[in-house]
Amino acid sequence: MFRKINTFFVIGCLVTLFSTATLVWFWQIQPISVTAQSNAKLTLEVSSDKNSYLQFEPIPLFFKLSNENTIPVKWSGYLAISKNIYFLVRRDGGSENRFHGPESEMIMDWETLQPGKHKEQENLLNQYLGEQIFPQPGRYQVRVEFNYLDSTFGQLQRVKTMSNPITIDIQEPTGNDRQAYNFFKNTFEPVYKRFDQNEMLRLLQQFADNPNFKTTVYWKYIVYDLASIYFDKGENEKAEREFLRVARINFYHSKRVRDGIMEVARKLNRITPADRPAGRLTTLPPDAPIVGPATMPIGPTGRPQGNPPILIPIPSPTGTPF
Repeated sequence: MFRKINTFFVIGCLVTLFSTATLVWFWQIQPISVTAQSNAKLTLEVSSDKNSYLQFEPIPLFFKLSNENTIPVKWSGYLAISKNIYFLVRRDGGSENRFHGPESEMIMDWETLQPGKHKEQENLLNQYLGEQIFPQPGRYQVRVEFNYLDSTFGQLQRVKTMSNPITIDIQEPTGNDRQAYNFFKNTFEPVYKRFDQNEMLRLLQQFADNPNFKTTVYWKYIVYDLASIYFDKGENEKAEREFLRVARINFYHSKRVRDGIMEVARKLNRITPADRPAGRLTTLPPDAPIVGPATMPIGPTGRPQGNPPILIPIPSPTGTPF
């Protein structure tokens, strides 16, 4: 009898121990299960200030990352055209192609996006990457995939979120725009491919000074690039000259143009950008075009405010310019 009781007692203890261990194990794995099932993704919205552009025209894109969940989301990522961004592009009647941004990336701090809040970022799809994505005139549907890190539930996860589709019409340039386009393709691009920096700078200045190109969609971007290059080289008088040529134009780089003018004035030890060594006020060049109010929204750039960035074409992984 004693042996039977003892056997039952041992069996009962083992059953109890197994049940307790199972219960503890169940509760331990619950947070992992909740994490996998929560799917607290951020929502990406993409827009542009217009839907029609010429070949080789830079395209402003505006990213809006929103938290439409009921809980805060802790995330980290570079919300700009970089290796974190993929473009999924489908031409009318064609198949979908996938393109990634340049191999540039920044280490970003962790941010917590509260429910109902959003973060905006303005970006510029430059002419070289744009030409890869939109190689021919036509209508394209574009979606953007953003890759970021998430640690909302204490576990590091890589998350992808897909944007809404937008339509981009790429048109063939005509008139002076066509002449400017041919200049890039026939004159500038061969020099760019062999990366002759002095000759590239000379050709950019030649383009900026050509009166036929001042009314084209490309001119303001080239003048800004030229001013930024001079600024980086420490040629402040030349940088000021080029910045002033586009100071009255409302476009993607308008704020950076203003910042550049102020920074050049500081470097030249002027009280204001208008002060000249002889005391004469500087006026804008008479050929500087004037346009109406900007139609595109202005959001945070995420760039240093004092030093305008230098936009130099970056070779693509395939060795072709973009």
